[in-house]
Amino acid sequence: MCLRKLLLVVVFAMRWSVFFSVGSWATEKMEIHAVPSVIVTAVLTESQSISRSIEAMGFLKANQSVDITPQIDGRIINIPVKDSQQVQAGDTLVVLDQREQKARMEEVQISLSDAERQLDYMEKLLKKHAISLDELEAQKAKVNGLYASLQAEKTVLDYYTLKAPFDGKIGFYDVSQGALINSGTFITTLDDLSTMRLDIDLPEQYLGSIQEGVTIEAYNSAWPDDVFEGTVASLDSRVDSTTLTFRTRVILDNIEGHLKPGMLMRANMDGPTIETLVVPVRSVLFDGNRCYVYAIDDQDKAVKRYIKTSGTVDNMIKVSSGLNEGEMIVDRGVVKISDGQVVTITEPIDHSEVEGISSVDDKADTEDKGEA
Repeated sequence: MCLRKLLLVVVFAMRWSVFFSVGSWATEKMEIHAVPSVIVTAVLTESQSISRSIEAMGFLKANQSVDITPQIDGRIINIPVKDSQQVQAGDTLVVLDQREQKARMEEVQISLSDAERQLDYMEKLLKKHAISLDELEAQKAKVNGLYASLQAEKTVLDYYTLKAPFDGKIGFYDVSQGALINSGTFITTLDDLSTMRLDIDLPEQYLGSIQEGVTIEAYNSAWPDDVFEGTVASLDSRVDSTTLTFRTRVILDNIEGHLKPGMLMRANMDGPTIETLVVPVRSVLFDGNRCYVYAIDDQDKAVKRYIKTSGTVDNMIKVSSGLNEGEMIVDRGVVKISDGQVVTITEPIDHSEVEGISSVDDKADTEDKGEA
């Protein structure tokens, strides 16, 4: 009986010994295969007010520009200015031979003087009742007609001298002294280069945000380091029904004279301000044509979250969907994370304050290079 009880005690002790040994082995195996957490930094997603930049292209024009052409036929007898010369309003640009026109004007002047002399004599005759009132009125009409003819001839005489209508710079002359030209023949150009006009076409969606007086910045490849500032002077009264754009006129100062008519300009201006969710560029990873971030849940696990983006602003990416404001996402260390992995959040270390310690990114980069 005692021997039987002793055997039962021995068997029971052996069973408990095996049980504790297996449990201890399993625990050790679990500890060996447990996935360690990854040290990362994190940020909270937030909305920012972002001003959308509007870009457009256009060709420059002088604020005032005219082709110099004659209104009558004639022979050029004098060109008192040179190519590309700066002139003032009223300066003579071209003189045509006007001798024939002066003779016509003198002829009319003589006829007018004779008619006025006859009118004076007829007024004396009327007082003596030697002529009728109708005869006197007819002579007055003749005098008035000759006076009008004289003014017309003087106007035509002015056409033989072409003058600058405003201050500006002369272009190249396409004719020379002695040439016989017809009315409408192109002679040269005159441009007021003190201010320039830039017409750009903008989508109709910006009609409500572009106003007169808005400042713009313009650039040209000829002066890559210069920024030309201007203001919106006016908006067209119509929208093009084909392109759904409206024309905007910008006035640019040209004090240094760098700008020339015909130059292609790239204009930038601030558009409407919008509120949008942004995340750091380094937090975004790509999976083919899709992009994603790692959001951190309540259990400190990294969860892959696919997002849709709508452009970049500096070092931030605008998120249109897939995230909500206030969610925490992984900022640094994303290359070492997999979906569902536990992470340990820490603050990035400033190398200027602590020497000899690597930041999270440096550590991750070192490990990546070692694996490579």
